[in-house]
Amino acid sequence: PGFFARGDVAMPARIGVASVAVNVALAVALLRPFGHVGLALATSAAAWFNAGLLAWVLARRGHLAPDRRLRGRLTRMLAAAGVMAAVLAGARLGLESTMDGSAAARAAGLAALVLAGAAAYAAAALWLRAAAPGELRRALGRGGA
Repeated sequence: PGFFARGDVAMPARIGVASVAVNVALAVALLRPFGHVGLALATSAAAWFNAGLLAWVLARRGHLAPDRRLRGRLTRMLAAAGVMAAVLAGARLGLESTMDGSAAARAAGLAALVLAGAAAYAAAALWLRAAAPGELRRALGRGGA
């Protein structure tokens, strides 16, 4: 809405094309060393590039200004994400033998990682006051969106 509502549909399209180019370049560069994980990493990086560039353009135009609440919580949200990453890295090491097993064992291992990550983020976000309990409940009630 930040662009469309102001009658600018060209800028997001140009940024989208640039993001596709970044995705393709990274996919080519990362496929050989990382296999299919490189493709996922390229797609994630391109999505962050897209969101970051859109936000940067809006901010330069004066249409995006983080409010006090976001500025106060952003560092704590990033810290909670870091806690989640550390927990997942440790859990992955603990589940390494499971991930080499049958399809059912791999699915169970993946489910365990998803649950561990969600629990770690929720606990860290509450402890660091990056989110209030009601906010987490509402996010879960909307299917995580």
